[in-house]
Amino acid sequence: MTSVFQNIPSEVVAALIAAAALILSKGLELLYNHIANKKQKAQDFSNLNKDYEIDKLLWEKLKEYEGDRIYLCQFHNGGKYQSGMSMRKFTMTNEMISDKVEDPSIPFFKDRLISEFTFLFKELVFEKKYECEDSSSEKDPLVKKTLEKFNNGSFYLYLILDINKAPLGYVGLHYMNKHILSKDKRDSLANFSQSLGALIKAD
Repeated sequence: MTSVFQNIPSEVVAALIAAAALILSKGLELLYNHIANKKQKAQDFSNLNKDYEIDKLLWEKLKEYEGDRIYLCQFHNGGKYQSGMSMRKFTMTNEMISDKVEDPSIPFFKDRLISEFTFLFKELVFEKKYECEDSSSEKDPLVKKTLEKFNNGSFYLYLILDINKAPLGYVGLHYMNKHILSKDKRDSLANFSQSLGALIKAD
C-alpha cells in the first residue's frame, strides 16, 4: 500500500486524506441526524398516544360526573424576569366538554401566570384542592371574573403530585350551573386526578 503513494506528491496525499476525513465526518453527521429524527418521531408518536389516553380518561370521567367541562392543566416555567427569577406558569393541555358548551376554554388558559390567581393556587397547592360550590360566593375577584366568562356555576380542582410530592398540575371539573358534589364524589375525583400523574410523567 505504501508503494502506491510513493510517486504521489505529499500535498496530494494530504488532500486525499483530508477529503476522506470530510466525507466520513459528513456521513457520520447524516447518520446521527437520521437516528435523532427517528427518535423524535417516536417521541412525537408517544406524546400523541399519551394525549389520546388522557383525553379518553377525561371524557369517561366527564360522562360519569355529568359535568360541562373537565380539563387537565400542567405547571411549567415560562422564561425569566429581568431580575433572573423564573416565571411560573400553567397551561391547559387537555379539555373535554359537554354538548351544552359552545366554546372550549383551552385557548384562554395557555401560558398563564400563576401569579394571576395567587389566592386560588395558594389554596390548591397547600390544601391539594380548591372547591367552589357556587361562583357567587367566590372570594377571589379574578377567579370570579374568569368564571363569569365561562358561565359561572361550580368548579372543583384537585392537585396532581409526582412521586417527590412536587406539583405537576391539576384536574378541574366545571358545571355551568350550581352543582354540589358529595364527599365520596370529591374523594373519587381527587384520586382520579392523582392517577394521571404517572401518565403525565411517563416517557
